[in-house]
Amino acid sequence: MDDIKRLASLCIWLSLCTACGHPPNTAGAATTGTAKDNAGKTQAALPTPALPTPAYSPQPDPNLRAGLSSQTDDDPLFTDAKYGYSIRYPATWKREPTASAPGPAATLFLSTPRRNQFVVSVYPLPGRVERYSSAKFDQIGHDHVDRVLAAYRGLLKISKVLREQAEDHSNDQAMIFWQGTSALDEKMKDWAIVSTHAIRYGSDFMVNLVFFGSDSNDVVKDGSDMDAVMNSLSFPGR
Repeated sequence: MDDIKRLASLCIWLSLCTACGHPPNTAGAATTGTAKDNAGKTQAALPTPALPTPAYSPQPDPNLRAGLSSQTDDDPLFTDAKYGYSIRYPATWKREPTASAPGPAATLFLSTPRRNQFVVSVYPLPGRVERYSSAKFDQIGHDHVDRVLAAYRGLLKISKVLREQAEDHSNDQAMIFWQGTSALDEKMKDWAIVSTHAIRYGSDFMVNLVFFGSDSNDVVKDGSDMDAVMNSLSFPGR
C-alpha cells in the first residue's frame, strides 16, 4: 500500500508540478537536490512525462537484496564477476550488446518491450568509501553522480529539465543515491530518467543503474519492473 501511495504521489507531483508527499534529501548541489521547478512560467504549456518512482525500503540484509514480489527466481540473473554484484531482470526484457549502449561503458544493457532502456555501468571512485556521512554523500553526489547523469542528459540532448527529485536511500550496507528527472529534449520530446547509484562500503567503485525512456513509450507501465530490477541489486559474497 505504501508503494502505491508513493507512485500516486509522484504522478500527482509531476502532473500538477507540486511537491511530493515526502521531502527528498540532497544528492549533490549541481543537478541533484530538493525537487525544483525549472520550467518557470512556461511550464503549464509544456507536456510533463510520467515518471516511475522507486518502491524502496532500506534493508539490513548484507547482500542488499530488496527484491519485489513481481520478480521470481526464473527471471534471468546477471552477475558481474569482476565487481561482485548481481542484478535480476524480467525475462521479457531483452539483453542488448553492451557495445551499443549509450553513455558510459556498460556492463549490462537491456531494452524493455516498450522500447525503454536500462543501462548498468561501473564508475571508479578516487578512493574507498568506508562509511556514511552526509558530507561525503553530498560530495559524491556533486562530483560523481551528477557526472554520470550529465552524460545521459547530453546523449538525450536534454534542453529543459521540468522536474527533479533526488533521494538518499543509504543504509548500513551501502551509500545509495536515487534520482528521477522529467525533461524535454531540443525537439520538445519528453523524457523520464530514473537512476540508482550504489556504493558498497569498503568499495572504490559505484554501480549505476539508469532507466530512461520517452513518454511515448509508456514509461509508467515499465515502472514496477524497473523498481524490481533496481531493488534486486546485490553484492553476494562480499
